[in-house]
Amino acid sequence: MKHLESSAHEYRVVPLEVRRTRTRIKPASLSLHIPVMTVLIGFFLARAVLLDELLPFGLAFLAAVCRSSRPRPGWALLGVLAGYASLVTSAAAAGTTESVLVIYPYYAATLLVWLVGGNRKMRQKNSYWVFWLFTGFLAVKAPLTIRWLGSSYPMIWFAALSEAVISVAVFSMFSTLVHKKRTYVLDVKEFQIGLLLTAIFLGADLVIYQFPLRILIMFYLVLAAARIGQAGLALMIGPIFTLISLLVKLPVELSVLVVVVAVIAGFLAHLPFGLFIAGMAGYFLTYGLPVAPETVRYALMLAAAAVAVYLTPASRLRQLERLLPGTKKHALRQASHTARAQEILETRVEQFSQVFQELAAVLEESTFVAQQLENLAQIISQLRTELSTQVEFAEAIEEKLWQNLDSAELKELTVLHHNGSYLVSGKCYSHCGTVWCEQVAKECSELLGGSFAVTRRRCMVSGQCGFDISTKARYVVDVKTAKIAQGKVSGDSNAIFALSANRIGLLISDGMGTGERAASYSLATIKLLEKMIRIGYDPGLAARVINQVLLARSMNDSFATIDFVIVDLESGQLEFLKIGAASSFIKRGREIEVIQNHALPVGILNHVEVEPQRRLLYEGDYLVMVTDGVLEFQGQVVNKEQWLCNILRRIDDKLGCQELANQVLLQSIDAAGGGVVDDMMVLVARLVRNDPEIHPYQRS
Repeated sequence: MKHLESSAHEYRVVPLEVRRTRTRIKPASLSLHIPVMTVLIGFFLARAVLLDELLPFGLAFLAAVCRSSRPRPGWALLGVLAGYASLVTSAAAAGTTESVLVIYPYYAATLLVWLVGGNRKMRQKNSYWVFWLFTGFLAVKAPLTIRWLGSSYPMIWFAALSEAVISVAVFSMFSTLVHKKRTYVLDVKEFQIGLLLTAIFLGADLVIYQFPLRILIMFYLVLAAARIGQAGLALMIGPIFTLISLLVKLPVELSVLVVVVAVIAGFLAHLPFGLFIAGMAGYFLTYGLPVAPETVRYALMLAAAAVAVYLTPASRLRQLERLLPGTKKHALRQASHTARAQEILETRVEQFSQVFQELAAVLEESTFVAQQLENLAQIISQLRTELSTQVEFAEAIEEKLWQNLDSAELKELTVLHHNGSYLVSGKCYSHCGTVWCEQVAKECSELLGGSFAVTRRRCMVSGQCGFDISTKARYVVDVKTAKIAQGKVSGDSNAIFALSANRIGLLISDGMGTGERAASYSLATIKLLEKMIRIGYDPGLAARVINQVLLARSMNDSFATIDFVIVDLESGQLEFLKIGAASSFIKRGREIEVIQNHALPVGILNHVEVEPQRRLLYEGDYLVMVTDGVLEFQGQVVNKEQWLCNILRRIDDKLGCQELANQVLLQSIDAAGGGVVDDMMVLVARLVRNDPEIHPYQRS
């Protein structure tokens, strides 16, 4: 009995963190949920008149809404038709009958776009909408205009063609802004408000106390762009509004004023009252001295727009700064994504390097060079199919966290979706203790519906204020082993390792024979299989690669068994991969379930068949894995699996995993007459709730 080991030092209790999905039952409601922003944007865009006769925006916006993954074309149609109706009312009040007749053909073109939007198969294609926008203007609007006006003017066709071209260009922008997929970060309230303000600027010629509303909005948007992105964004937005102001027939001097203010504001926005200074400087440079009474209102509107920008919450502007190209925060965000992706790639390459190092160590003593090269070629051929990193940046989740946690102290925040779970990392400009870490974890729990916790604080290691957050485990797994060697060295090896945030791997390998030779086979199998599976290889592919490695290592009976179980601690599902391994057992009270193996060990045939089996492990159940030495040398016992089932039935369910493993091993030795003919190993695992109040239970 001197070789009996209670190997408490060989197990690990591995927390597996999972994401819970909360199902919220909403009470029945008869209320009508009206997308007010969609209706208002459609209304004002439909009213937007370019060069006193072109109306391209309404159809473009409706097509963009129809193209989205969650379309609401009915509400967009209502807004666009209401915008046309307001133009008809204005024209009728002014007594211009011809203007009224010119607007009606747009109704027909709009209804056409709305009807073709019901084609679910085609509406996601941009080319589909380009075709129907051209059709709407050239095949519907232009002919109806000619018929109702009673004459064929060449300018009608030219105007329709111009509208179609502008509409297609605007559609490409609108379709991005109104897209409803979660992976699009542009679907945020700030963009909707910005789009609405732009629509009002284009479609509302309302004058309040002699101050045109559209001009005030234009000044606000230009100054806001300067405050958000300084010169880079201001120099892009300024010329755009200059062009639009010319198209809507605003005075040329006003267009010049917009450009001048944008340039100066871009360089002075970071100064105290820099927007006021830029507005006044732009005004005096454009209109000069003495001040003309009719232009004073522009100076007042610039001042009012600057006040409105300063009153806009800084958190809202920072959110836009992270999303708009040309801004510092957007560049920093992109750089953090690049750095994170580079870090993942470097780690993955290093892991692959370790795999090949293990291959080199295994093949080192082989003299069968030709066979080695052939098998190594097969290994490389199989490995190359796995050289892809399945990592996705969850930008929608990331942006929502930015909104909820917004602070000038937060430097970086990155959310990855990998292997079915979310991984959050971030940095702060200054040391924050545990404040930000815990706050981010709390926000992740509320946003994603699971339980998240801080898994690493980089400030504790590198001195930089950073953190990593992932899902908090529903369970931990209590794993214990007991083993005994026939000689000085056991040929049975095991490993326990986390695969992802919600999966753990339990692995046993039994090398051929006993002693150092068997140990070398099993250890080689364990190390290589663990490394390959941890970096994302399919277990079946990993087993085939190891089979080729053992064949290449030696032509003289070099084989090992693989007994691998993937434990999903969110659902309790077990996935068994057995190649030449002994049966495993699930003890559920007096009920014992047997999982058998039907494949030869790796290293015997050129091809191994892998057929995974799945079972469920409930809280309190025991998973018992053994090597063949526990079952194969039991004297006169005929049905060895039934023998072990009987032992497990008699064992008290209140025993800890270590005591159970010890009892199985001792009774196996007794049944073999007290002798140890082969190496023996027993591994026992059990799920335990990850609750601090009962946490000591797992260590019993």
